Amino acid sequence: MNTEFTQDWFSQNIPIWQAIIGPKKGNAINALEIGCFEGRATCWLLDNVLTSPESHITCVDTFHSDEELKDIDFGKVKERFIHNTSPYGGKVSLVVDTSENYLRHTAQQFSLIYIDGSHMAPDVLTDAVLAHRTLEKGGIMVFDDYLWTGLGKLVRSPKMGIDAFLDCFGHLYTPLSIGYQVIICKK
Repeated sequence: MNTEFTQDWFSQNIPIWQAIIGPKKGNAINALEIGCFEGRATCWLLDNVLTSPESHITCVDTFHSDEELKDIDFGKVKERFIHNTSPYGGKVSLVVDTSENYLRHTAQQFSLIYIDGSHMAPDVLTDAVLAHRTLEKGGIMVFDDYLWTGLGKLVRSPKMGIDAFLDCFGHLYTPLSIGYQVIICKK
């Protein structure tokens, strides 16, 4: 497959994903990815985990710039996502919308949720709370960028939002990994 990627913010996560999510390979999995950018994580999941014909991934992204990515042409990012995921056909659904709007209105249930959209703590908390109701028992939720401090203020990084979610909902989850990513399993 001839993929086109300009950034690689994902490959360092492959070892932990292979260990924790990899064993689900071949199972029928309905996955949700919040913040898909060019589709690098999406393609990895489709190639390495979502291999069952019944597996599907819904990717939600606004493809709009924010302060940390203001110099990126998100029209081209969206084109690359579509190009990179087109070989997978109907196994991928792209929703161009805010994660909050999507999560408030979806009736779908997911067995895997990857939260990697906005880095603003309130947005991450909102995504997590809304995603919680859509995650099946035994499902895995992955938060990216837990240790990221790129914009220098705690409220402008995911950690505060993730911690607030875990403070309120942590008793309903089993932690699987806490590092640059936080991976939890719904009890």
